[in-house]
Amino acid sequence: MKKDQSEIHLLGNKNGKRILLIHGMGFNWKNCFDKLLHILGKNYYFIIPELSGHNASSNGAVTSVILSADYISAVLLRKGINYVDAVYGISLGASIALELALKGDIRIKKLILDGGQYESMGNMKYIFSLIMSWQMKRVFHGKHMMKYMQKQMGYLHNHDVQVLQPMGEVGITFRTLFWTALAAYKYDIRSREEKISMEVVIMYGGNETYAPNSVGLIKRVSIYPVTVHACENMGHAEVLIKKPQIICNMIKE
Repeated sequence: MKKDQSEIHLLGNKNGKRILLIHGMGFNWKNCFDKLLHILGKNYYFIIPELSGHNASSNGAVTSVILSADYISAVLLRKGINYVDAVYGISLGASIALELALKGDIRIKKLILDGGQYESMGNMKYIFSLIMSWQMKRVFHGKHMMKYMQKQMGYLHNHDVQVLQPMGEVGITFRTLFWTALAAYKYDIRSREEKISMEVVIMYGGNETYAPNSVGLIKRVSIYPVTVHACENMGHAEVLIKKPQIICNMIKE
């Protein structure tokens, strides 16, 4: 798999509502969305990109949110898919989902953004990418993050491994993680002039430090008011693994 080129998995009822699910950095697409697929059932048509490098061979990487979104959009259009009923993106997947919405080639009825990064880390993006890659490798092998990172991501009860490890791709390389983290940390919508006109839900763990900062950025590019859902006493991606029904309800509404 080449850089920024996702393998697209199509599952379920082709005549059902179309649901696009985009996983985050370091996550395995099956591990990430298994609970959502089980709860929602076979009456939906699931479109799930497997981000570059996020498999056991770890061949490739995400190097650009924009290029990854462009590739997903192009593949879907070639498959005759130009409309989806809902998009749910988690972490880096939320950034890619937003870029798809801004690009506008795929019509989206409802956009659900969970814990995305929409503002560049500037000169700190390289060091943050190194740190995050190192910390994610630790977690996927059952070792806890540094306390500072746990606090930033909202894991206030030393439960980062409990949340993240089940969704992770243990075979992913540090190189893939680094380039993918860098793609997330250099993505920036502050100067974008495009607007999005679909229903938008912003969600994040209530204990996350940086995630609330995304609200204003999304409101600026949204034509209509957005819904904000801060999940009380939760860390990054914790709702997806512990309370997936909340996300399923958002998709169904």
